Amino acid sequence: MNTVTGVGLDTTNIKKSLMSRNVNFKAEEALTENDNEYDSFIKEQEKAKKQAKRDKNLSLGMQVGTFLAFVALAAVSIAAYLGKFNPAGFKKGSVEFKKYVNDSTLGDLKTTKTLQDDVRTMLLDMVNSKSIKPEYLELAGGTQQASPNAAILLGRSGTGKTESIKMKAKADGSELAIVKMSSFGNSYLNGNAISMAEMFKEFGRIFEKNPNKKYTILFDEGDALARKFKNVDANNNYLDKDRQSFITGLEDILKHKNVDVFMATNVPLEEIDEAVITRFGRNIQYNLPNEDQLFEGLKFHLRNIKGCSFEGLNFFEDKKDEILNFIKSMTDKKCAYRDLKNITTQAIENYKKDMKAQDKKLPFSVKYLEDAMSVMGKSAGEITESSERQYNLLDILSLLNK
Repeated sequence: MNTVTGVGLDTTNIKKSLMSRNVNFKAEEALTENDNEYDSFIKEQEKAKKQAKRDKNLSLGMQVGTFLAFVALAAVSIAAYLGKFNPAGFKKGSVEFKKYVNDSTLGDLKTTKTLQDDVRTMLLDMVNSKSIKPEYLELAGGTQQASPNAAILLGRSGTGKTESIKMKAKADGSELAIVKMSSFGNSYLNGNAISMAEMFKEFGRIFEKNPNKKYTILFDEGDALARKFKNVDANNNYLDKDRQSFITGLEDILKHKNVDVFMATNVPLEEIDEAVITRFGRNIQYNLPNEDQLFEGLKFHLRNIKGCSFEGLNFFEDKKDEILNFIKSMTDKKCAYRDLKNITTQAIENYKKDMKAQDKKLPFSVKYLEDAMSVMGKSAGEITESSERQYNLLDILSLLNK
């Protein structure tokens, strides 16, 4: 028996009582078996209550989110139907036509030596005539649907397709609108189809309002919609709807005789959908420029640089051998007109910086062109060639996996 000195009190029961009440003892020593079961029960109840609350909040949130999504969907659908909202962003009045008659940066379609002869002939024929020659009609598929006012421009990126259409607009005095087909990138609620329908309606209103004006439209990057699509299914069947909307709109605007329509693409004709091809009365093939064309293009871009006729120097005569060697390096690199423009722009900028730094007039040299080309990276021809190789490889792999 334990006793408190001087008192004679038995402390054994007091110690047991303290232990059972978990007073001043470690938890694992103090809890009884009954206490452990009770605490576990309380904790499980609290946990169950918290989980029930979370589930309730989650369910309520999902219901509210579903309701709001349904309201938004209904609102957008109604607005799109009424023409008040366009999912792909086309707005009435956003079509921009521009005049190029007085643009001095463009060559003359009739005389420029930078264009291929067959490209020039075809474009001048569109300027002067509204009938399709038999050989053109045959190239276009030979259908009666083909319009003499419409042409597909085929060729690698940077080969002068857009520039030549600007020259055409300059030659016939027409106003030109350039539409990037890749900008139609929204499949939500058939957004592309709705956008194109609105765009073509806007074109139609403009042509009807101004029947005596000439217009030209260039659909750039046309393969974004006109290309043959593989494996069209329920997940991407909007592609067919988009293309059909494009074809329908194209047919509508081609009824107007004061507009010429062009579609530019980087892919071969055989990769374009037949339904699109047969609406165009002409196909124009653009190739990478040859040495003579690059030489003429270089003269055009440097025409205003006084350093090319410096103190009796005639740059293109006196430095002709150096220039021709540089031109040869451009053709070896598969440079396109776009590359030539970028190279000359950079060369002129560096030349002007040197004149400013030295505070005196300097002769222009081929080295400015060589330095500019050395930092430009891959040419347009090299980029297109590598993408074609990749595309062909993907085709081969897909065939092997069948």
